[in-house]
Amino acid sequence: MGLDGEVWRLMRREEMLGEIVIDEADFPWLHGHFIPTPTFGEVRPWFDESLALMEAEEYQQFDTAYDRIANTLSLVAPSGAVAEFLLHISDDRAWFRWSDEPFEDGCAATGSRSSTPDARHPAARPLNCHAGGWYSPEPGG
Repeated sequence: MGLDGEVWRLMRREEMLGEIVIDEADFPWLHGHFIPTPTFGEVRPWFDESLALMEAEEYQQFDTAYDRIANTLSLVAPSGAVAEFLLHISDDRAWFRWSDEPFEDGCAATGSRSSTPDARHPAARPLNCHAGGWYSPEPGG
């Protein structure tokens, strides 16, 4: 994909919280080495909580927990900020998807970002929602 070595930044307003150096592109996911700044520690629990909820398949709680990340932080590509993203961070690894366009309001209309064919599994959701089709609980998963 030609993205290896790109550096993406995790931001809180004008403050950089960390960098992701891309080392694997597995469309539609990008994976990389996460290099936190000292201030990342303030939001690390948000990522720990959202990942634990995703792994436990607690999708509604995941949605609520991830809202804090999506509403407070931004992900900046080498070409500029992306409109929407789903980012997981565990230790020194990060993996994410992004969209250049804002999501439609369809997530709220259908319930959670992460649903199944029986309304809970993320693979059943269209790609215009965070975890609907954006879900991956493990690096490379």
